[in-house]
Amino acid sequence: MPAGNKQAHTAPRIAAVGDLCGFGRCSLAVAIAALSALGEQACPLQTAALSTHTGGFGAPARAPMAGYMAEALEHWRGLALRFDAVLTGYLATAEQAETVRALLEGQGEALRVVDPVMGDHGRMYSSLPADMPERMREICSLADVITPNLTEACLLAGREMPEEPLSTASAEELLNDVRRATGAGTVLVTGLGIVGGAANCSLGADGRLLSARFTREPGAYPGTGDLFASVLTGALARGADLAEAVELAGEFVRRAVARTNALGCDKREGVQFEAELPFLTNWAATREA
Repeated sequence: MPAGNKQAHTAPRIAAVGDLCGFGRCSLAVAIAALSALGEQACPLQTAALSTHTGGFGAPARAPMAGYMAEALEHWRGLALRFDAVLTGYLATAEQAETVRALLEGQGEALRVVDPVMGDHGRMYSSLPADMPERMREICSLADVITPNLTEACLLAGREMPEEPLSTASAEELLNDVRRATGAGTVLVTGLGIVGGAANCSLGADGRLLSARFTREPGAYPGTGDLFASVLTGALARGADLAEAVELAGEFVRRAVARTNALGCDKREGVQFEAELPFLTNWAATREA
């Protein structure tokens, strides 16, 4: 797995692709904050602008940015910008996959993380076109790591959603199916319900299943997958191995959810992660010591 371009700039430089919501903690709004807390330069490439996220605030004002994305990428090329890592998330249209593919192919030495944001709770997001899973497979083929949730893993693999928690053998079979369908370097399925609890499960080129079990905090919040992928990418760009990066990302999300539960906040707003950002800053400081 690439460790990044090792550019002369002091802070790792991360290209972050996703939508930007005016209200609601998800996508670029959380990615920029988390990466900055890790001491990294987040360089956003917007796929869409929305007044809120789509999880419970009604129909948001939205503006897809297909034309802007292509022009921005062309400008970056003209500046010969190089990134230590590329993190891609939500795409507003299938056509945007071509721009993302160009970005990933043009940053071949960078760590490439794809969060194939397509759905949750067993359903693909209604705003996405029917061919989005196929376009996501194409993008995932260029990735060092992909971070689907269970719904997205099933969409990528063309499988039905399981009705019960998975055994270790069933989890390994699912991850193998996703890896075969996408060609991704490492498949990391987040928040997977397995017999006896929950785990973030990964499968790499060596074919070995790694299962990082965790205690699931109550409640479901938008944006937790975005937070996880952002912290994971930032930790890997800082030189952490996959196991350490998964542990850091998982614990940060757990802390944020626990804080939000304790405060009794409106779940639609996402997790109250801001007060937990020093946890990331302190971790990054130990990497530099």
